[in-house]
Amino acid sequence: MDRGSRFFYALEKTRGAKKHVTCLFAEDGTPLTDPEEMCGRARDFYTSLFSPDPTDPGACRVLWEELPMVSVGDRDRLELPLTLAEFSEALRRMPTNKSPGMDGLTVEFYCAFWDILGPDLVTIWAESLQSGILPLSCRRAVLALLPKRGDLRDLRNWRPVSLLSTDYKIVAKAISLRLGSVMADVIHPDQTCTVPGRSIFDNLFLVRDLLELGRRDGLLFVLLSLDEEKAFDRVDHGYLLSTLQAFGFEPQFVSFLRVLYASAECLVRLNWTLTEPVSFGRGVRQGCPLSGQLYALAIKPFLCLLRRRMTGLVLREPELRLVLSAYADDVLLMVQDPGDLA
Repeated sequence: MDRGSRFFYALEKTRGAKKHVTCLFAEDGTPLTDPEEMCGRARDFYTSLFSPDPTDPGACRVLWEELPMVSVGDRDRLELPLTLAEFSEALRRMPTNKSPGMDGLTVEFYCAFWDILGPDLVTIWAESLQSGILPLSCRRAVLALLPKRGDLRDLRNWRPVSLLSTDYKIVAKAISLRLGSVMADVIHPDQTCTVPGRSIFDNLFLVRDLLELGRRDGLLFVLLSLDEEKAFDRVDHGYLLSTLQAFGFEPQFVSFLRVLYASAECLVRLNWTLTEPVSFGRGVRQGCPLSGQLYALAIKPFLCLLRRRMTGLVLREPELRLVLSAYADDVLLMVQDPGDLA
């Protein structure tokens, strides 16, 4: 038994050593090895990343033209207070064996004591969503910096993992289930991410069929791939909430989402050391059940603009016009007219 314990301890120690960050690059490329300087660099990087940039009101007005609207019936349903049944269904659908938030309470804990905790949690969140004040335990997240290979780390190539508290995830999942019921009505079929009944395989099969069609019929076209840098981290909160209103979502439902992002902060964990808090001025959080849906709604106006302004690929048999295929921020454009490139 002792020999086994020593073996697994040594194994975990080896894994920990591989994850240990020994150096970060400063903004000017200078290597930083001092732990305090590294923590300061990590905090400064995410402070800059999550600080909003100015938004052009004129560009927003162009993007919000001709957006599909949520039906009146769906608007009224989305406005209703969240119920215990919705919270229970959200908890049932959440994956287990996941890292807890800073309070250490896991999904398994909530499942075991849901009969006791559920009603109180619904009451607390109902008051929070109505008052616009996020519960204290949910205001802070931890961004764990997961290193890649090598000892020198360039933060621009990193994607942090957000450790949100489980109660936040439960309420976000409940709202996500509501939002999912209307996603297919407002999101075009060419966007498959987070829309029930759609799959990334739809995008893959479309590309496969187009390539086969081009080879068979001698059809000339170009597939142009767009991929946004730090896409989820750069979603402006003000633009996102205004876009939801442009879709016809009522103020009460929009305020639900505003509460989830109000006064939110994160701590960067570097080699088990936590930095000072960083405010979330923009970005949809990785690990949040709502992130994919909110991003799909945020990028929707841009995709609508592409459909209006581009000719795309026009097929005669069957009679069809294809402009783009999207999965979250991965957008594939079908270009047949050289003018579309301009």
